[in-house]
Amino acid sequence: DERASLAAHLAEAGDASEVARRLAPFVRHVAFAPGDILMRQGQPGDDMIFLERGRVSTVLLETGAAPVHLRTLTPGTLVGEIALVRGGNRTASVIAVTHCEAVRIDRAGLARLEVEDPPLAFAVHRMIMLQVSEKLVDNTRVVDLALR
Repeated sequence: DERASLAAHLAEAGDASEVARRLAPFVRHVAFAPGDILMRQGQPGDDMIFLERGRVSTVLLETGAAPVHLRTLTPGTLVGEIALVRGGNRTASVIAVTHCEAVRIDRAGLARLEVEDPPLAFAVHRMIMLQVSEKLVDNTRVVDLALR
């Protein structure tokens, strides 16, 4: 029953309880049951989710083809950050594997955070950058193995 706190991940911006208090006006806590679709491939991406508890699966869903499982994600992971940051549509679907608890931040909340608490917004953007970098490294490894 692994659990990760968004505030703890942003600890560089201050004490976790203080960070949680500062984040509260900009985020929404959400829960998902197994099988719930958190995000659907191809739909506009105007929010991201930080997984605090549970597991989700990222899946490519192409018409006429079997679903392609990309990875299973655990607490401490962001999903939806790519479409949120770059704009456009979701690149994959995200489905709850187990009961999940998460924190959602949308584009408007992130923009307000940037204006009202720049140091905390910087910590959020840094976390996004680090997680995207880790996913890129993982994908590069997979491609390398596939080409061998």
